[in-house]
Amino acid sequence: MNDKFKKSFVSIYVGVGILAILSIVNILLLSLNGDFALMRSGIIGSVIVALIFLLCMSLCRVVAKDLSNSMLVPIREIQTAIQKLHNGELDIEIAYESKDEFGELAEELKDACGKMKAVVSDADYWLGEMSEGRFNVTSSAPNSYVGDFKTLYYSITTLNDQMNATLQQIQE
Repeated sequence: MNDKFKKSFVSIYVGVGILAILSIVNILLLSLNGDFALMRSGIIGSVIVALIFLLCMSLCRVVAKDLSNSMLVPIREIQTAIQKLHNGELDIEIAYESKDEFGELAEELKDACGKMKAVVSDADYWLGEMSEGRFNVTSSAPNSYVGDFKTLYYSITTLNDQMNATLQQIQE
């Protein structure tokens, strides 16, 4: 990102160079006419314009750099969290908090991971109990199974019910 930032100011540097060349040409033309008073005021005017331009350019660069950094921090933190999620880690931490769009995105990502963790933990508990032969167990968080997770809930419930029914038939 730093290289892109530097490349974005190349046109400004070219503009300063062109301004300097035009100022030098203007001063040379004035010196050819022999009007040194006009040449002196031309030099002073060119220097003032160049200084104002450089000041504005420096100010723009500082503001752009700060703006860029203020966006990079939450983007990198959210990107790291998404990479962890991609690798199956649901215990993600996003420290970034703000009332802007990045803050909302970070909060939504934390909430989504929390809900997925609740489903995975519940399914792990539920299937663990069944693997130990306890088929009278039910989900401790049935409301966590939303959206695409509903099919997982129904599949585990059906498996549990069928295993329970099979064991009851064997016992009879």
